[in-house]
Amino acid sequence: MGYLHMHALERFLKLKNNNRSFRITVHVIFWLIYWLISYYFNTISLNIFASTPLAWLEPLCSIVNLLIFYYPLMYFVWPRFFRKGKYATGMLLLFLQVLIYTILYELQERMLIANCSSCADILAQMPASMNQGLRQTLFEGIMSSFLSLGIVYVLIARLSPVIAFKLSLDFIKERNAAIELEKENILLEFNFLKSQVNPHFLFNTLNNIHSLVVQERKQDASATIAKLSDFLRHSLYESGSETIPLSKEIKLLQDYIELEKLRLNKTEATLSANTNNTDIQLPPLLFMPLVENAFKYSADSLPAHSFIHINIEQNNNLHFHIRNNYDPQKRNNPGGIGLKNLKKRLINYYPGKHSIETTDIENTYDVKISIEL
Repeated sequence: MGYLHMHALERFLKLKNNNRSFRITVHVIFWLIYWLISYYFNTISLNIFASTPLAWLEPLCSIVNLLIFYYPLMYFVWPRFFRKGKYATGMLLLFLQVLIYTILYELQERMLIANCSSCADILAQMPASMNQGLRQTLFEGIMSSFLSLGIVYVLIARLSPVIAFKLSLDFIKERNAAIELEKENILLEFNFLKSQVNPHFLFNTLNNIHSLVVQERKQDASATIAKLSDFLRHSLYESGSETIPLSKEIKLLQDYIELEKLRLNKTEATLSANTNNTDIQLPPLLFMPLVENAFKYSADSLPAHSFIHINIEQNNNLHFHIRNNYDPQKRNNPGGIGLKNLKKRLINYYPGKHSIETTDIENTYDVKISIEL
């Protein structure tokens, strides 16, 4: 039973996160229920205005004020400042939000009572000491509510359940994303491992090494064996890490290119790297699917000039660019699973901090990726 509930929750979160209209509808329904609950408690409590229009107007105006406070806090201040350790800026913005809320709260209270004749009659029958706050000027009321921390108490009482609910959903979302990413990484590593250690790959590479030995190019054969050994070691063991340095990722690509170039006759394959910090950590095998596809669908057997050009640059951002022509007879599904997997990994590892641009013109495929570091 618990599994069914969890499965239903995951389906709800998936729909909420991927369908904007559904997400907006959920928010509207949530705040409508919040207002109805507030209205209900106003009618059954000892609130002196329970029989006046304020019973439903006051909760409605309070909801509007809460919306003005809640959404900037949870969708801007919290993720961009508090979660990133920028506490001073976050506290300053939170202070300004509380001040704005206090002003709106005092304005709302005065406007509602001023436009409610039945409320005025009730207040006229009460001792002056019981409505002393309403006799203050607007400025005095704002300062009194703000400095006494009474408004902070109101915010905590009204928003604590909402924020707790929001953070719980975010936690579940992040947990599910982490599990999904782990599954995709395992699948990627498994597929990558199969593609590299399958008999066809090893046969081609070993056959090339054998040819070098027959030609008595022993140094070239030895260097190729070393590259194959490093490449397999990396793909078998180091790719299991959560992240690897940029330098190792570049070394893996270089070894892969050198091994693949042995079996190609006419393809011009180049990799240029211009980086100033090779210790930057990246998800392992991030760009490998694109490089694999470039060689897999190369135009090496065609009369036209065959090329694969890869460029990696790193300054404030990391830029990866691969451009290659391909044999259309080999390629029925441009992009394929590799590109889809790459896009998912970029979204999970660099949400809102990456861009990817692909073009496919005249049998030439071009992919540009930029990652904000």
